[in-house]
Amino acid sequence: MERLADAQARTDQKVQSLSEAMERLADAQARTDQKVQSLSEAMERLADAQARTDQKVQSLSEAQARTDQKVQSLSEAQARTEQKVETLEERMEAGFKSLSDQIAALGSRWGITNEGTFRATISGILANMEGIRVEAGEYGGRQVDVIIRDGEHVILEITSRMHSKDINKLYQSADDYLQRTGVDPRLMVATNYVSPKLMQRIMGLERPIEIFSYESDDRG
Repeated sequence: MERLADAQARTDQKVQSLSEAMERLADAQARTDQKVQSLSEAMERLADAQARTDQKVQSLSEAQARTDQKVQSLSEAQARTEQKVETLEERMEAGFKSLSDQIAALGSRWGITNEGTFRATISGILANMEGIRVEAGEYGGRQVDVIIRDGEHVILEITSRMHSKDINKLYQSADDYLQRTGVDPRLMVATNYVSPKLMQRIMGLERPIEIFSYESDDRG
């Protein structure tokens, strides 16, 4: 009976231990279920975040496509603007060439016997032409005439005969004009005569001077 009682006691102890182990297992299972639940919720949040990220990426892609389209439109507009500027420059160049030819022709026809009178007359004619402004000012220590048309400035020298020293005078006036106005002017000379030697020198200048001359036959 004693042995039976001892066996029963050991059995009861084992049952107690097993019961405690089952309780620990149940607690562990509960914690595992809780972790699984937390993991499931985290996965759901991750899936939502991924969905929002995909949506933002899609929006960014669409915005990039719109930006590319705008850049393309801007590039095309720039090309059109450059074409218009080039056309305007060509028209301005042709206009000034025609104007300069007219000035030189008038000077030749009148013989430029009186440069002051001729200069005043030309200034009066130009001042009445649409889009052209004539300004007289002292630049480089001397009086010069400046023709302004469509934003382009031209220092016009009118003389019966051009001399070598006139080159330096023009450059001095142009440098002074640039320093005081911020505009680098074109240089033109309307003259009745310029020697071939001086013309050759002028053609080799790094800073161009446009010459408009109707040379008389008897001057060679």
